Amino acid sequence: VLQVQKNFSYLPPPIAREVLSRNDDCPVAATQMLKDFRQRLCDHVVTRSAYLREEAVVISDFALKISEWNPWDAFTSAEPVWQCITEIRAELSRNGQQSVPVELIVAFFNGENVPRAGQPSPALAVTDGILGRPPRSGASMPASRVRTTASTGRNNKECSLM
Repeated sequence: VLQVQKNFSYLPPPIAREVLSRNDDCPVAATQMLKDFRQRLCDHVVTRSAYLREEAVVISDFALKISEWNPWDAFTSAEPVWQCITEIRAELSRNGQQSVPVELIVAFFNGENVPRAGQPSPALAVTDGILGRPPRSGASMPASRVRTTASTGRNNKECSLM
């Protein structure tokens, strides 16, 4: 488990154990399986958004972390994250901040400021944090501005790493 987690520090131990068992307890094969999954998620982000591969890796890693590596949750979490980052960059640009790295923006996602499908975007709250301003009253985006992903009716608990 520790050998697998060495490559993915944010991988929960139960997921590491599951991937190891699916790969005959071979840490090299388990690590490759996780790298392939991470790559598929990154490809999804690049294909569906306007982000470069380096930025897509950061977005994908964050989606994996908040979804605890649940495949369905990871893919559905990635879209609200990149949409929120786009909103934050636009707001920062309006405030004279150009080219803010995705890593910096993601570092401000915590607790209540995590973008989720169907919930108000934390873009304004995160922007205020980056700019060092006190949070505005009602700093979340109105729900009408939040784009959600289409639901397929699948139960998240039925998904597992393959």
